Amino acid sequence: MRFICYSGRDEIDRSIQTGAQVAVNLRVPERISTFIGSAGIRRGRIDFGKVDALGGNQIRGLTVTAQSTIPYDIRIDSERGALKRSGRDDAVIAYGLKLSGFPVSDRTRLVCDRTPAPGGRTHNLQVELNGEDLRKAPAGAYSDIVTLTFSPRLGLSGGEGCSATRG
Repeated sequence: MRFICYSGRDEIDRSIQTGAQVAVNLRVPERISTFIGSAGIRRGRIDFGKVDALGGNQIRGLTVTAQSTIPYDIRIDSERGALKRSGRDDAVIAYGLKLSGFPVSDRTRLVCDRTPAPGGRTHNLQVELNGEDLRKAPAGAYSDIVTLTFSPRLGLSGGEGCSATRG
């Protein structure tokens, strides 16, 4: 077996091993990396703009890409739990939230195995507004903040892909 060691583009050592046994030690660092759209983008915005209340349900979304060498959890946290109008009134619009096809809400967790290399795994975040709720809501600008927190998970991965849990 022939070994060639490099430091950057510079060759630093060359050797040949004769014999029938080869021992290989490999260390893969534990890592989770996420982005929205392009590498390095860590925040996204789903903007419904001006909605037509007569148009039925409205659906918008964005895609989060995860690359990991270990199993991970995604915790979903919502600041308000609904779209609320700016100011001090009680006007709200409920919304449905899905992550990777799983219906989720505040404090839901997705449990995922490590991602396939090199591309990772995409998690589609989808927000749906009910047309009936839109027809009943007073005019105004509504908002909420949803946070996805990616954390390493110790132990066995359990399966392929992701599954949803509550808590």
